[in-house]
Amino acid sequence: MKGPFPIQRQVLVFGRAPKVIAIALALNIPFFLAIFLVSVVIGKFKRRTWRIDSGEYEFASLFRRFLAKMIDSFIVLGPIAAALYFLLTEDMFRANPFKFMAFIIFGVLSLVMGGFFYHSLLEGLWGKTLGKKICGIVVLKDDFTPCTLGRGFIRNIMRIADTMFYYLVGVTAMAGTMKWQRLGDLVAETVVVKSRKRPDEKR
Repeated sequence: MKGPFPIQRQVLVFGRAPKVIAIALALNIPFFLAIFLVSVVIGKFKRRTWRIDSGEYEFASLFRRFLAKMIDSFIVLGPIAAALYFLLTEDMFRANPFKFMAFIIFGVLSLVMGGFFYHSLLEGLWGKTLGKKICGIVVLKDDFTPCTLGRGFIRNIMRIADTMFYYLVGVTAMAGTMKWQRLGDLVAETVVVKSRKRPDEKR
């Protein structure tokens, strides 16, 4: 009669998932507030729009970009959650350590490579990930024409540098550039703007 017990234990573990997620979000509230305040300060001292012949683009704020990144992170973490479901079975490590390590490796590769290709392909082909679409922002070339696959890959390779010191490098670059560009944007020659372009006002 041992069969039902591992299943019951899994149910108990995953039944607590909403509480774990709620606690994690609560612990990150100060970080969200800090990003929001920094975004507001940067917005007050920087030019927020860029005019071209056909109209005017508004650059995506730091907070809007951060929120889109958080949404995308939850999406990419889906395979990790699936792997953890199997890892949490009773005595899995002792029963089959090779299978245990295989799931660990799968989770890490899914997080790193999945995240990279997810952002690079969607931004390169359509200019936006699901998170960016939800937040109403899009990646374009710095001349405000559609992004390309090559530039999508380049800007996401450089994310390694931008994320150093808890994104301090990326935030500093955005604060110091005319077009709100992090290092990845500078190297790939891309910008992130709101999806809806402002109509050109007739004078």
